[in-house]
Amino acid sequence: MTAKLTPGIDGRAFAAVEATAFDQPWRASQFQADLHYRGFAIWNGDTCLAFVYAMVVAGEAELLRIACRPEHRRRGLAANLLDALLHHCRDAAVTRMFLEVADNNHGAVAFYRRHGFADVGRRKNYYATGRDALLLARSLASENS
Repeated sequence: MTAKLTPGIDGRAFAAVEATAFDQPWRASQFQADLHYRGFAIWNGDTCLAFVYAMVVAGEAELLRIACRPEHRRRGLAANLLDALLHHCRDAAVTRMFLEVADNNHGAVAFYRRHGFADVGRRKNYYATGRDALLLARSLASENS
């Protein structure tokens, strides 16, 4: 497999990955490609294997979605995507990135903590299932050049 990481937002491709990765996937129309949104994807030919999607506004970034097709997990794709997004944010003088993750998604919580994110809050009953969302953040201020 020859995988290629590229910038850009492809709502259809992202939605196709979402459908394999989440119980409640986003639709293609939910992925906006405008001034404030950033995306990176890893492709094998015409197939999107994984992507990251974020909003960048006023010196802050919110990681909105990161997903990988199940058959390509545990290969470092998500880490590569997060690194690409963090690099982009540092270049754009973003000082903080934050995200929300379900409190029972232990794998994702561990992934984010390994990448320097720390707990900053909790949203009670945030998800339709009644689960809480953990609010995680990472300061990029000291990393900006």
